[in-house]
Amino acid sequence: PAAAALAARCALFKDRAATLEELAELLLVFELEPAALNRNLADDLTAQVRPEALPALASLAERLAACTWDKAGIAAALRDTLAAHRLKFFVN
Repeated sequence: PAAAALAARCALFKDRAATLEELAELLLVFELEPAALNRNLADDLTAQVRPEALPALASLAERLAACTWDKAGIAAALRDTLAAHRLKFFVN
């Protein structure tokens, strides 16, 4: 079971990592608490989020908590949240 979970996690990030070291760093998200990755996480996130985005973020959090934790489930949660709040996905 642990090997299967690791393989599934690696599959989520394999497109984003050029080396095994980069993949291992990306996989830390599953092992460390967010605060351990960035001790100022709450302040950093608060500074980046506009108040009008809070309902969409709350909705996304609910969908992510209920979805299957794989590429398709996460994509569906994001897509459905964007549609429900009439938002467009923007990458800067």
